[in-house]
Amino acid sequence: MRVAIVYDYLYVHGGGENALQFISSLFDNPEIFTLFLDKNHISEELKKLKIHESNFKYLPFRKLFVKLLVPFLNIFYESWDFSNFDLVVAISSYGSKFVVTSTDVFNISYILTPPRFLWNMETSTLWKYGWLKGLFSIMFFYLRILDYFGARRADIVFTNSIETKKRIWKLYRLNSEVVYTRPVNITLGNDGKENDSIIKQLESYNNEYCTYISRLEKYKHPEIAIDSALKTGTRIVIIGDGDQLKHLKSKYINETRKGMCIFTGFVSDSVKMQILSESRFLIFPVYEDFGLVMIEAMELGIPVVALRKGGAEEIVQEGKNGIFVDKLTVDGFVDGIRKLERIHFAKEEIIKSVDCFSEKELKKEFLTRIASAMNSTKI
Repeated sequence: MRVAIVYDYLYVHGGGENALQFISSLFDNPEIFTLFLDKNHISEELKKLKIHESNFKYLPFRKLFVKLLVPFLNIFYESWDFSNFDLVVAISSYGSKFVVTSTDVFNISYILTPPRFLWNMETSTLWKYGWLKGLFSIMFFYLRILDYFGARRADIVFTNSIETKKRIWKLYRLNSEVVYTRPVNITLGNDGKENDSIIKQLESYNNEYCTYISRLEKYKHPEIAIDSALKTGTRIVIIGDGDQLKHLKSKYINETRKGMCIFTGFVSDSVKMQILSESRFLIFPVYEDFGLVMIEAMELGIPVVALRKGGAEEIVQEGKNGIFVDKLTVDGFVDGIRKLERIHFAKEEIIKSVDCFSEKELKKEFLTRIASAMNSTKI
């Protein structure tokens, strides 16, 4: 098949980008369509594919405009012509679902989440600009209507978790199928001299650290992860980039000097996995739609201390591959860390617990669902 994969925009690296890489790996030579991209923040696998940017890329200060021009972004997604393709997969947390296809092009909408900023969920935009929400209440009303009907353009809707399936039904009154993705297998190791100092520093700690991996945005609660680790006397490595990086480095400068708090910034997937593989546990204080990083940790035999909410409830098995925390507080996660340290986790059992998320099985499942969906719509 001739396959087009549409993604909102590519200038950060996170769970959505992992889903894009996984879905891209299902097909031979798919073409990627996106609002705009920053090649410094995409994987080497994605760089090998043909990527089309919209005319949005010509706007100056486009990372700022992507927030300001939200009411008009559907115009850019609707401008693409997919008549030369057999299948379009639109991976969306906002705009990709707006693509328009003819009746002979099968359109799958893979919804990562309904837009957080529109539907009163935590997001970095509302943390920074929430005071504007009242001023633009009419615009938000318009955007919700636009989003509601945009979600209904696809021939079928897939989603990444039971949590998101519930949101899609509540907000769009659409049935969706849960089809899991996962990070494509990564070779562990240092792949560049720029990471030498980090790797060598961590090697000297003999696995005596925990990890927090996420885009550093306020709604991802990095401070809860850091404070809870430090309160238990545990060294913590923070992997990721984002709006909060500068603030966090400044706030924890004394802990950084003591070697108790290490900020890596953005690193490649292979370096991230190398660091994760040597850690004692992963802290996950996020109400996430799914949480692929937890599966990455468990496949390396690393247990997780996770908030009992959202996608974590589909992945964490209490006492077997991790510990749940019921309250999103520092004290709550301190208790979770201490509880985890009292339990002996068998590495083999942790790895076995996520066998259902193996790359081979999920690829087979995804392709089977696509074939079934396309056959069921034939007249």
